[in-house]
Amino acid sequence: MSIKILKPGLFSTIQDIGRLGYQDLGFSEAGALDYYSLSIAQKLIGNHGPAIEYTLVGPNIEFLILLPLSVVIQNRNLMVTKLTY
Repeated sequence: MSIKILKPGLFSTIQDIGRLGYQDLGFSEAGALDYYSLSIAQKLIGNHGPAIEYTLVGPNIEFLILLPLSVVIQNRNLMVTKLTY
């Protein structure tokens, strides 16, 4: 998939499930803040890869290749401005 970040938003990061089991080596778990929503999005598209997680203000993103896409949002509005096939 190829994406173009038009505006990054506030506190936008790329997150995965984290680094479980490495705390004894000095690594924090890290990973997605909302693991439940991440796991739902991964199951919807059949992929266990990372996701874009944001706080407060979301990014403006242009998806350059049409592939399966999953959007999981809590208490926010999603606006799709253009669909081109």
